[in-house]
Amino acid sequence: MRTSSYVIHVDLPEQDEQVLIIQGYTGAYDMVSRSVAQFLKANEPDRHAAAHGEWPDEPRPTDAATPSEETLSVLRARGYITDTSIADERERVRKLAARTHDTELQRKPNYVLMMSYDCNLRCGYCFQDHMRTDPAYRHLLRAMDRPMIDRLMTAMRQIDATHRGAQGKRQLTLFGGEPLLAENRPMVEYLLERLESEGGADIHAVTNATELHHYLDLLRPDAIQTIQVTIDGPRDEHDLRRIRPDGGGSFDTILDNLALAAKRDIGISVRINVDRTNVERLPELARVFAERGLDRLPRVYIYAAVVHATNEHIEKRDTFSQYALSKRIAEMRLDHPAMAAVHGPTEELKSQLRRIMRKEQLPWMEFRASYCGAHTTMYVIDPFGDIYACWERTGDPSIKIGTVSDKGEVHLLRSAPEMAPPATTESTLSRATAPGLPASPPAPRKLLPVLGKPKIAGVDAWRARTIATNDTCLSCKYAFYCGGGCAAEAIDHKLAYYTNFCSGFQQKFRVTAAETLAELRAGVQFGPPDAVSTCGH
Repeated sequence: MRTSSYVIHVDLPEQDEQVLIIQGYTGAYDMVSRSVAQFLKANEPDRHAAAHGEWPDEPRPTDAATPSEETLSVLRARGYITDTSIADERERVRKLAARTHDTELQRKPNYVLMMSYDCNLRCGYCFQDHMRTDPAYRHLLRAMDRPMIDRLMTAMRQIDATHRGAQGKRQLTLFGGEPLLAENRPMVEYLLERLESEGGADIHAVTNATELHHYLDLLRPDAIQTIQVTIDGPRDEHDLRRIRPDGGGSFDTILDNLALAAKRDIGISVRINVDRTNVERLPELARVFAERGLDRLPRVYIYAAVVHATNEHIEKRDTFSQYALSKRIAEMRLDHPAMAAVHGPTEELKSQLRRIMRKEQLPWMEFRASYCGAHTTMYVIDPFGDIYACWERTGDPSIKIGTVSDKGEVHLLRSAPEMAPPATTESTLSRATAPGLPASPPAPRKLLPVLGKPKIAGVDAWRARTIATNDTCLSCKYAFYCGGGCAAEAIDHKLAYYTNFCSGFQQKFRVTAAETLAELRAGVQFGPPDAVSTCGH
């Protein structure tokens, strides 16, 4: 008999006698006495090595008493103690992850249409920065045209046919570059007309909002339903980061357009990109939002997100982990009342845990075998008809997953052998690909190279990155809540793809679980935002 390798211990503030324990793959949640928690810790097997120093090992108690037979029976039934070997328990987790991923792969496709690679801002941390600052890549800055939109409608029907969950309205995000440039308006209108003719779609847009005033009449429930807009700090800070080609700022224009958009019947997410150089300005920005009344609007959701290095302009030492940012926001709320309107990176996890603790959802229904849609059902399609899995990895033909032909036929590209999952685990390739779509070689085209980074090419490699194809994640008790972390950040920080990127998730999970339980016990009322929040790393 031993403690399962997947037991999470959550210490509760101002609660010395009880501990929340969670079984990471059975989904059991239980309050136990501290003595029972100490018994479980004392009988844990040797943990796998800390992942690149991203979390510490925990001390093992030496004097824990054995619980009663009745308690042991409950612990065994709930999965906290087991007679299964470590290897067999890992195999059980691997099989559960594979089944979970099978389900994820069959869900409704999530389409991201890059209306243009062009943009009217020159943000220093943008992964597409070279396209707009290096004349050698000017040929990329074309906008989507009518023939391409017609091809995409045919392509989406083909892709839908390969996903059992593709019922009802399509899920579609407008992205760029900047999708809502004034010059793109005719193509956006045409796209909306074509989508409406095929049953409509739930349409979102990620926009810098500098030219949003040209689209106000399209911000409505039957057109563009939600938008995400980024602010990088108070006026002086923001205007140093999100600048126009002539060096001018964008803060006032964006805030004015947000005020106009807030009068429309849509959801608005205001994302604040945060690193260590601007985090202390958050309270000042929160007061600006309060002065403009944005913090009181029910369909406006304001949140801070970690901005991460995608090129040489942002130093890795300046970036936060998700946990560190969450902790700093919590500290700021103690001294700055306006910060109550600024949500942190814990909010999605807190909503998930709230559903579980309220018994509104079975825990295993919240499990994830992969981090995001790049590994399941996301299709990012650019103005050239190239298909990518991740919207932070576009523009380089060596990493695309497919193409759309002149006739609208979808050709998925198979991965090179070196991009296959590690041989030590069962391959998920047979489940990750769409057999109804043919494969063809990529058409040569000079595009922006992802210099010095692994070239993750083809649909197989992108769809096969799960917690089952990463030995570190397969051993981790938090894996089904984390999903392995962001692949783009793993590539940026570790120059590896089939590896984890934890970003302080262990600490974030335990603190968030404790806070969620305390809030529910205190009777705090919650209302989920209906605004879109995208790519929440």
